[in-house]
Amino acid sequence: FSFLENDMAKLEYDFPFTKDSTDICVDDILKIAEIIKNSNADGYVITHGTDTLTYSAAALSFLLSDTSKPIILTGSMLPLGAEGTDAVDNLKNALNTACNPENAGVYIMMNSKLIHGAKAVKLSTNSIDSFSSADNSYGGFKKSQPIGDKLDGKIQVEYLTVFTKEIKKTDADAILLCAYGSGNVPLSLKIPDVPCFLVSQCQTGSVNSAIYQSGKTATDKGIIPLNMTFSAALMKLAIAFSQGNNAQIHAISGDCCGECL
Repeated sequence: FSFLENDMAKLEYDFPFTKDSTDICVDDILKIAEIIKNSNADGYVITHGTDTLTYSAAALSFLLSDTSKPIILTGSMLPLGAEGTDAVDNLKNALNTACNPENAGVYIMMNSKLIHGAKAVKLSTNSIDSFSSADNSYGGFKKSQPIGDKLDGKIQVEYLTVFTKEIKKTDADAILLCAYGSGNVPLSLKIPDVPCFLVSQCQTGSVNSAIYQSGKTATDKGIIPLNMTFSAALMKLAIAFSQGNNAQIHAISGDCCGECL
């Protein structure tokens, strides 16, 4: 680790678990959060596979939103031993970023980009430059009180298509709709009497349900638009509804740690 720019930095490491990121579950994310909460390190680097990287980063952004330390997640699109791998550069950049207390917050470091943990999107299955910020802004983590410490909320995810006529409720605490464009839903869509939120199916850009009549239709139906990425919305809802307090419903759309686009 001679590529550390801070000669005074002391590097310690641990392996809480080793698994393909496809197999990462909420218990693993909570374990990472708990390790960080109980540690006295000055900064953290979490090596993580790219399949579920945005979910873990978003969840940690809300679970650890009061952090005063850099928490940097990184991975690689190509394995360490592959020709042209991005693993070494990503790890080097993540470690050096974590050494600087000015980078306090939860971030993803990929391809020299420091991406807010709750704004990151994965745009490609194979490009080295696969991760980006949903609003093309970088940095900007805001310290705040965490909205909860659990991921127990049952969130029903529905992806709208031209076949969708009705959303049928299961035993979910809330429904998250992946709507069209800037937050549009069909006029004829039937939804159950349960807290319902929406994000856009688009990977980048903001949600504004006031632009089109179909967006106004959503708010008329009581659907609450969330101007954030799908990963951030899902994790934020799962944490918020773990508290069992429906009074928080309308507060969920507000900005917690800088996640709003």
